[in-house]
Amino acid sequence: MLPFISIAQNSIVINEIMSKNTNGLTDNAGAHHDWIELYNSSKKRMNLLGYGLSDDPKDPFKYKFPKTIIKPHSHLLLYASGKEIKVKKEIHLNFKIQKNGEPIILTTPEGVRVDEVYPIALVKNSSYGRSMDGGSSFERFFISTPQASNNAVSGIVFSAEQGFYTDVFELQLASKIGDEIRYTLDGSVPTIDSPIYSKGISITTTESDSNSIGYINTSPLKKTIKGNYFKGTVIRAATFKDGNISSQVYTKSYFISPLGRRRYANIDVVSLVTDNNNLFDPDSGIYVQGDSAVYSKKKANYFKRGKAWERYAHVTFFDTLGNVGFEQNVGIRIHGGKGRRSPQKSIRLCADNEYGAPAINYPLFNMRKHTVFKTVVLRNSQTCWDRSIVKDECTAEICKNLNFDVLAARPVIVFINGEFWGIHAIREYFDEDYIAANHHVKKEEVNIISNGYGNKPKADKNWGLIAGDGISHKYMYRYIKTHSLAVAENYEYVNKYLNIESIIDYYCVEIFFNNRDWPTNNNKLWSVGDGPWNQVMYDMDAAWMRSFEDNVKILLSKKKENRPQHEAYARLMFIKLAESPIFVEDFTNRMAYLIKHDLSPRNVAPILEKSRQTYTNFVEENDRRWGIPTSYKKWKALFFRLNGFVEGRPNHLEKIFVTNFNVSLDSLQAVN
Repeated sequence: MLPFISIAQNSIVINEIMSKNTNGLTDNAGAHHDWIELYNSSKKRMNLLGYGLSDDPKDPFKYKFPKTIIKPHSHLLLYASGKEIKVKKEIHLNFKIQKNGEPIILTTPEGVRVDEVYPIALVKNSSYGRSMDGGSSFERFFISTPQASNNAVSGIVFSAEQGFYTDVFELQLASKIGDEIRYTLDGSVPTIDSPIYSKGISITTTESDSNSIGYINTSPLKKTIKGNYFKGTVIRAATFKDGNISSQVYTKSYFISPLGRRRYANIDVVSLVTDNNNLFDPDSGIYVQGDSAVYSKKKANYFKRGKAWERYAHVTFFDTLGNVGFEQNVGIRIHGGKGRRSPQKSIRLCADNEYGAPAINYPLFNMRKHTVFKTVVLRNSQTCWDRSIVKDECTAEICKNLNFDVLAARPVIVFINGEFWGIHAIREYFDEDYIAANHHVKKEEVNIISNGYGNKPKADKNWGLIAGDGISHKYMYRYIKTHSLAVAENYEYVNKYLNIESIIDYYCVEIFFNNRDWPTNNNKLWSVGDGPWNQVMYDMDAAWMRSFEDNVKILLSKKKENRPQHEAYARLMFIKLAESPIFVEDFTNRMAYLIKHDLSPRNVAPILEKSRQTYTNFVEENDRRWGIPTSYKKWKALFFRLNGFVEGRPNHLEKIFVTNFNVSLDSLQAVN
């Protein structure tokens, strides 16, 4: 055994698992099943009588072992077939492993949980296990080893786990079966031309210099780096034999700071690693404008979309304790609208079988019960990235209990190729998978449109159709154009097309916060099958400003507005709904209620304060890296403005509603 291998504390461990066995190991009947392998790392025979094995933390003894002996340094294979039978020496468990992963738990007869493998999504016929039998490090195996030693698979063992350390050290690498190791330190995938590993690699404290990727121009907008910024060490390594790669590519991120993990206390850290050319190459880099002689602003690289502009990368998520929550290969794309021009950009993380995992399986968001995500976004607050940072995620938290969808958030610090890349938030990505996961429906039945679908003049027939079928929304527009909704029967008919509670809550919030980048932009609806259309709220970065502004008047205006965010085709639905006395009554009553409850200073202030406290220790470092938000003092002052907006907006809305609807919000008996 290699001298620096860390051994698990308990004698019996879960050594390897497979959740999608389609053409690998078969049982005596020739069938393929999920499987779990246990390993006895001790020098004595172990009896599993009374031990429990389970995929449910609430039921640790889902499968209870009869007398079952594992010899010293031996493996025991268990078929997770759901059958709970034993045929000769073949053991079948009474549960299966979910296709995107679930916890696998080993419990002693006394009820002590001695081992657990956390949920992990795997591609077909790949496994997940300990790098060395009984060791503490795990990895994906694309050549699985059921009932055989993991030590015999070509690969690399690292003398130290990736993460945060307080002191410098020499990292040692060892090839499990003697193949040569080649490695890189710049984020690129090692090739036969990469340096050969021969002795330790120094993991030390580093800072940026003029050659760092942070100095590459990523925007026509001004960026000011106020001083050297923090860097870690990123190592990518693989084994080679006879000139060919013989193992997977290992990606490890190490950070040295006197405070260790406490440098980023109470916030998660994401390390994103990719070949620099994927981001910064003038022709193909997705993070840069490209050759200025070729690309106009609208055709800049970072405005390109689709699979052709997705790049291969590796992501590692470190929780607040410094543990690796998940790590895997993903595809990355630039995300967002005009925020793509910002020096710091939002990046979409796309899990896919081609990268080695079909999903990210990790409890990313407190407000969600599900843990499987096909796509998430490392969001930079888009047009708010140089201001308070928090508008969009705070608005989502404020509105999470209302009758429309919001996108959950998790604050993180991001590093790219080991370099400090600043404050972001992991956000949900709104698509069919989002609706399927949050509303427990089949993604194939989900429809998503941009508001105005079926009503935009001179648009091609598929404009605004994002997923599925939007034909019922077209029918609704045809109807409201030719019918007055002041007639109660007509209004009730339109309600068959709409989840009116969702629509009303959505309009209340967009109007209350005066989102100036809406309703032409950032306005989507969804339905399931032939069901009613619902709203989703996202991108409130341009909101919380000009509390005095009468945006209701702008929405209801019959004439063309100069602002592109208020195109007539996007305002038509609100204009027509406002013809109905029933809608106006429900809408104004709901606004009166929300002002006194969900949107009240009493509810909003603690959410803003929690967000301020989350980011407060990292704003100055972010300022040194990006030159924004110019100073901690100015950033802190922005929260007074946000609180002031919420405190002052109701008085202005009172005048706005009297002017436009002849209704006093103060006089209403606000009801939920």
